[in-house]
Amino acid sequence: MNDMTVLEVGNVSKTFRLGILRKKIEAVKDVSLKVLQNEIYGFIGPNGAGKTTTIKLIIGLIWQDSGDIKLFDMKNTDLEAKKRIGFLPENPYFYDYLSLYEFLDLAAQLYDIPAHERKERIAYLLDKLHISHWEHYSLRKLSRGTLQRTGLAQALINKPDLLILDEPMANLDPMGRRDVRDLMIELKEQGTSIFFSSHILSDAEMLCDRVGIIFEGKMISEGKLSDLLKETIERFEVIVKGISGSNISNSLASVVTEQEDSLLLYVNNEDALDKLQQFVAQQKGRVMSIVPTKSTLEDYFIGKVKEQKGGK
Repeated sequence: MNDMTVLEVGNVSKTFRLGILRKKIEAVKDVSLKVLQNEIYGFIGPNGAGKTTTIKLIIGLIWQDSGDIKLFDMKNTDLEAKKRIGFLPENPYFYDYLSLYEFLDLAAQLYDIPAHERKERIAYLLDKLHISHWEHYSLRKLSRGTLQRTGLAQALINKPDLLILDEPMANLDPMGRRDVRDLMIELKEQGTSIFFSSHILSDAEMLCDRVGIIFEGKMISEGKLSDLLKETIERFEVIVKGISGSNISNSLASVVTEQEDSLLLYVNNEDALDKLQQFVAQQKGRVMSIVPTKSTLEDYFIGKVKEQKGGK
């Protein structure tokens, strides 16, 4: 991975004043992060944490009160920097009287892409995102999932060096999510850097080189996924046959499910696992499988958020 920084957010804050009384809301509080060339960075947090506001600041749709934002070592307002990014907002707006093809052609024209290149690029993206069938349909007739793919196509129309996506998996079915994940991995292999927000933590864990966690406008954790998730075994998932769940002591294991003569058990440590195996043998049962499970991004995320809530 190249250590060149493609996005740098330094001590950025943003305050809004809302309502008749102009109540002060600190949406983003002293946020700092970096995205390196040829990496996928996951920006995660609960709803209302400040993810979308931070992305709007990066794009330049709103202005920060303090701090600096750079794209490719240029100010984020620099047109040369903007030409090198692709952006998909959380709730994209579509000119629904246009056909899918006309919409992508318009997006390409905004980047001054020549006509012959526009045609080739659009054809490639339609095929890549599996939406060729809909290219002559007006956007108002398309499903939300197809519109999401259309929005991703327009974000890629200029072959961006940095792709910024706000909740890219929204409105997609399982097949669509897999297609987008595969595309993101392929783009990274081609040298594209990707910054995306999500609350679907399993997607972030599969895709990301690094993640940043934002909570109530503050960055509460950032780093390489491999560093944040300790390579320690959290518990063992054990499948046992030939024993009733009522015979399993809580000191040995927790019974998760019981179906006919099969039990799924959670065992907390190796000592308990040894005792469980001895007990099963004594009861003439059989241990069918033992699967160690490690800490997940969801475990880490929930733990960090609970820390913040407990500190109040």
